[in-house]
Amino acid sequence: MCQSILLIYNPASGYLISNMPDNAKFFFEEQLVQHCQANKISLTLLRLDSATTESIAGCLQRLKPDQVWVAGGDGTVLSVAKETVLLGIPIGVIPCGTMNLLARDMGMSLDVEQAIKQLCNAEVRKIDMAELNGQPFLCLSNIGMSTRLTDQRERLRKNPGWMRWPLMLWYMIKFMFAYPTLCVHIKLGDQVHSVRTRSISISNNLLAPQSSLVPERKRLDCGILGIYVAKDSSIWSLPRLILRLFSRNWQHDKDLVIFKADKVRINFLKPKQRIKVMSDGELRSEIPPLEYELKPAALKILRPIEQL
Repeated sequence: MCQSILLIYNPASGYLISNMPDNAKFFFEEQLVQHCQANKISLTLLRLDSATTESIAGCLQRLKPDQVWVAGGDGTVLSVAKETVLLGIPIGVIPCGTMNLLARDMGMSLDVEQAIKQLCNAEVRKIDMAELNGQPFLCLSNIGMSTRLTDQRERLRKNPGWMRWPLMLWYMIKFMFAYPTLCVHIKLGDQVHSVRTRSISISNNLLAPQSSLVPERKRLDCGILGIYVAKDSSIWSLPRLILRLFSRNWQHDKDLVIFKADKVRINFLKPKQRIKVMSDGELRSEIPPLEYELKPAALKILRPIEQL
């Protein structure tokens, strides 16, 4: 029986900007011939950019594929997962972004050709999704300093790497000291914790102890949010915590507070009409309070057999 695959790719993602072949369909079909039983696969490509006339939802409804593969970064994967979760279609990830957090946590190779080979021999599993004010995310949601860094990253996206990365390092150092303090109320059940902070991260499942500046999760199906709050006790609190991320002993920092819950509400002492939040690498402007909730086993994904 022929299996239908819809492959959605984002030509503006980090890897594809510099490596996308002229004929994307030929490239992906060639990979399927090499690594899969090509005679048993029907492949359709959807280019995801401003010129795309058909929505993801419309394409899924029209084609009704057995699987959806996504070549892009975490933001692209999330935009597709929002639609596949409604139809129960399993989604596979070909990592082509900057961080590729979900792909890493699923055990996908960061080499595109190797990742395609893995998807040809993957099994369907269910993982948790998280929501912020009713909008899903798959990996990490950040409030505070990192939203300013994301702003800068988008402005520098088309610059060459030798220029972009030194500038990003400079902005990170600058914002560690210059980003303003937020006074927040964190409500977990009947308890409310009031904290001064410049950085909060909410992860869909807990971060692994060995995480560094690139977050890692060992499990994606434990049904719990991790809430990581960097207390702003002094001007050195956030820089020290970031330095400890490099040495992977950040969990023992005296100014880091960690909560675990399946839902959490975050509000602000000074009323705000809107606040920027970065979820899975994409910036959004949200109206407080920020309501986070975990949705267990909500999303079907394709995970490499060797990682199960």
